[in-house]
Amino acid sequence: MSELAAILRNSRLARWLENPPVVALNGPTNAGKSTLFNAIVGYDRVISSHELGTTRDVVSETFELNGFAVELWDSPGSGAGDEWEGLVMPAAGALLRGADLTVHVYALDECEGPPSTSSAGIVVGNKSDLCDELRRTGFDVVVSAKEGDNLSALLARIADALGLPPESGTVKERIPFGRAAREHLRSSQAALRKDAVAEALSHIELARESLL
Repeated sequence: MSELAAILRNSRLARWLENPPVVALNGPTNAGKSTLFNAIVGYDRVISSHELGTTRDVVSETFELNGFAVELWDSPGSGAGDEWEGLVMPAAGALLRGADLTVHVYALDECEGPPSTSSAGIVVGNKSDLCDELRRTGFDVVVSAKEGDNLSALLARIADALGLPPESGTVKERIPFGRAAREHLRSSQAALRKDAVAEALSHIELARESLL
């Protein structure tokens, strides 16, 4: 158990247990970010629409990935060209810079490939159901958020970028990771710092039960 305590104190994974990593979806308006957001978290958390500028604020939700809580952000898309964009985008941009990982989302039916100026992160081509093979080159991952195609590959890419351990499973097997589980894991870590092994194990079991 002392070896486990050392790992929890010193590894990147311990930091993710204490403060779940933030993954931000970013990209132009109508790229399907909100549809992808809903597909990842497993339910319709945000409104998705073909109308430009439907998402006006940064929306967040926590989901489970390979046994870890991950906070996902959906951001307003750039390019709507209205007055509201000028008010929202600066604040949204400042917030997105605080993310641990950015997933840049582009609509395959509206571009010939990912922009060469894409920042660090994962570059995703979305709406694969609406385009031919020629438009799918140059992206890190190609998905159809609407149809659910290749989401497992995107999640694996996100897990790898965050340094999470690999775990087999499909999108349908993921479950929401609630506040109770996070609190029990934090209590377990605090108990380990006091060498209270029995207490730590009890909190881990409570965290597991809260996810069932």
